[in-house]
Amino acid sequence: MNSCKYDVLCLTETNLKLHSPPLIISGYTLHHYDRKHTRGGGVAILVRSMVKSKIVQTKTQSSTGIELITTCVQFGFLKSILITCVYRSPVYTKTSLGNDINIELTIQRNQ
Repeated sequence: MNSCKYDVLCLTETNLKLHSPPLIISGYTLHHYDRKHTRGGGVAILVRSMVKSKIVQTKTQSSTGIELITTCVQFGFLKSILITCVYRSPVYTKTSLGNDINIELTIQRNQ
């Protein structure tokens, strides 16, 4: 991974749990949100350690099967950006996903 010099990576189906050994990837800060009550799932954002970052939102919608994590990332003195990693269950429709993403974007704009 370091040879490609990725600054940010988004992962789904991480299957990390509260009592799992921590996932340590040299040179990166891991921000993750784990599925709590069922197996599988989970979302994560890896950010290069020299880049300033923090989690601003995590969410699970059990009725729709969507999981997301949003991280605020700032490269040097540049304006910060929000990066969101979204997982959707295979039974979740594209239309529903589009609607939920639009709702999340509206919420973010109004904060």
